[in-house]
Amino acid sequence: MINQSETSIIAQKIANDICQQAFWLDDKCNWTGIFYHTQIANAEVVLRALPSNFQTGSAGVAFFLSAIFDTFPNEIYHKIALGAWHKTIDQLSKIRTEKVGFYEGRGGIAYSLVQSGIWLKSDEIIAEGLQLAENICQSIDKSSFDVMEGCAGGIIAIAAINRLFPRKTFEKAIFLGGEYLLINSHQTKKGISWKTLASKGPNLTGYSQGNAGITHALAEVYAICQEVRYLHAIEQAVAYENSYFSEKFLNWKDLRLLHQPHSKMKTKHTYITNAWCHGAAGIGLSRYRTYQLTKQSFLLEDVNKAATILLNKSFDVIEIFSLCHGFTGDLYHLRTFDLALNKVELKLKIGQGFEKLNLSIENLRFSDSENHLLQNPSFMQGWAGIAYFFLSLQNQSLPNMLVLGL
Repeated sequence: MINQSETSIIAQKIANDICQQAFWLDDKCNWTGIFYHTQIANAEVVLRALPSNFQTGSAGVAFFLSAIFDTFPNEIYHKIALGAWHKTIDQLSKIRTEKVGFYEGRGGIAYSLVQSGIWLKSDEIIAEGLQLAENICQSIDKSSFDVMEGCAGGIIAIAAINRLFPRKTFEKAIFLGGEYLLINSHQTKKGISWKTLASKGPNLTGYSQGNAGITHALAEVYAICQEVRYLHAIEQAVAYENSYFSEKFLNWKDLRLLHQPHSKMKTKHTYITNAWCHGAAGIGLSRYRTYQLTKQSFLLEDVNKAATILLNKSFDVIEIFSLCHGFTGDLYHLRTFDLALNKVELKLKIGQGFEKLNLSIENLRFSDSENHLLQNPSFMQGWAGIAYFFLSLQNQSLPNMLVLGL
């Protein structure tokens, strides 16, 4: 059984550690983190200041501190959350306007500002988020297509903000983004998909950069306009993704390897990814959110399939703990599937996993690859996201930050 008092203690302990590690300049604060970097010759890990985005940056840390302040109103959390938001706002001009996506673009910052402003009871922070959202509306059809940086992530963010502060401007932008996605879809015999990588190779599956995330965005558009052609597009997008499902390997194929011309990976290796970013976990949660918005029952088959695949994932050897592609993310997925499906076996798996995570928490080190340690306070790849998971066990009203809206 999960002990909620234990989860509260752990979440607050991590929050306190994050607060102590902040670096201040005037009314702004930030953190440093060790990141896996493939762009630098002979250097695979680098220590650097956090950027401003939600995925690995100050926005994600500020969002977590704002959330824990709402649950446990410690003034230190309030002060440092505001300091991190001031830093993030100050650096918004450094993010390209066409980066409207949720996790690595301006969309996630806008939503996080608005929601955090509500928790912090700060009209200033809410206003900054709403203004940023209005700016994103002007460039939502001038971006790439995925959830991370592109139009799909912008749609998801604006739709979430619109549920909190409805505006006609937001509705129009959501529809404009939907039209942009439809116009730029690639039609084949397999269905429709989107080109999210510049290199040659098939268009990707998965939530962060592939069809699952874009399908979620199309469902958000349908919820606004109720046009049948969006249901058809969703059906075709799911068909494309499902054409890469293997009954033998029981997973959707991770097509990123096919964009690497010198890769010698065997076929089976393209089916081992099972995380939020790529593989069954993120795809299954996207299907469930799409079902919530469209009530298309055919989507539930993939939800159950993804939950079963995750249930069979071994927790014997754990090297990565982050939300993005680690053990805490697996538990977050399992808990979300349990809320949707209410299966005994899901509850048992969550309990077993929680006990293992609880025992490991004092010695956690985060790995961004199989061979290199990563230690940083960010949301999707570090401490803030892990603590948010613990906090969500205590406060079930918190937004699900893996697939927003669940």
